[in-house]
Amino acid sequence: MSVTAAAPAITSHALPVHAVLRHRAGLFARLSGMPVAVMAPYEGPVLPADRAVHLACAVDLALANVDRHSQAPYATVSTSQRSGRIFVRISDDGIGIDPVHAGNGTGFARIREHAVAAGARVWIEASGHGGTNVVIDLPAL
Repeated sequence: MSVTAAAPAITSHALPVHAVLRHRAGLFARLSGMPVAVMAPYEGPVLPADRAVHLACAVDLALANVDRHSQAPYATVSTSQRSGRIFVRISDDGIGIDPVHAGNGTGFARIREHAVAAGARVWIEASGHGGTNVVIDLPAL
């Protein structure tokens, strides 16, 4: 089942990245039936609301791609920080992606649009265990 959740409401506050990711992953899991694990520290970075909304949309679209294409039983959303950057990784252990065609579809184009609007870069990479990773790299505040 393919699910793309509605964009979150924009507020005027800064939002913790972990809260955005947990909310979107939880909503996606309820709507799609696909379990999504979130590994993000509660004391992590915050983003201005407009950037957080675009991050949420990019994560929603990446999760929809996992559900639609990967044949994976679950997905994982994780974060890390280094050198003033926040890395959000949406991972699966599905069938993987052909590197020749990685990033050429409309789904990835939409993910990229939201990532760029959030001030981020985004790329797709093969994971070490046969699945796929979508990595969103954005500046920390």
